[in-house]
Amino acid sequence: MSRAKQRAAQFIALRTRAEGTINAMVEMELVRMDEQTRTMTLKFPLRGWEMNPVGRTHGGILCTLLDMAMGGAAYTYSEAAFTPTIQMSVNFVKGSGTGDELWIDAVCDHSGSRMIMTRATTSWSKVTKRATERLVAPSAVVISAISPRHSSISWRISWASIPLPGISSALVARSPPPAT
Repeated sequence: MSRAKQRAAQFIALRTRAEGTINAMVEMELVRMDEQTRTMTLKFPLRGWEMNPVGRTHGGILCTLLDMAMGGAAYTYSEAAFTPTIQMSVNFVKGSGTGDELWIDAVCDHSGSRMIMTRATTSWSKVTKRATERLVAPSAVVISAISPRHSSISWRISWASIPLPGISSALVARSPPPAT
């Protein structure tokens, strides 16, 4: 298995196992990835709790899903140990509702030692297996690339019990031990 595929699987596992978080509440599936174009496609089935009062996907939920997908591309196609979003732009074009599936194509355009730039397009479908051309929300993010050599990190990583390749033991030591 390639390094990018390992990192993509690890990214999804980290988020879906973080019980009690929004990441674990949404369903996320890796549909495909292309290491040449540094692209990954994630599918998110939409459920009733993710809707606003008029039955369309809540804008905050859509931003969360976009952030997860673009963060996944940033993590997958970089060597960063942690990839927090520092700026995000979303253009809401069309709504989606309960029972739809959001397909997010996230592309890692640049991966530097301190900054990662990703963008995504979102489409929705009522049909499984294939997204339609119904554009929902084009978006872009700037992500901070936190590497093990930046040891002055003040963030606490609550999922430190899950092994991360390349993460420094000093960063892990700042997190509490996992509950038994």
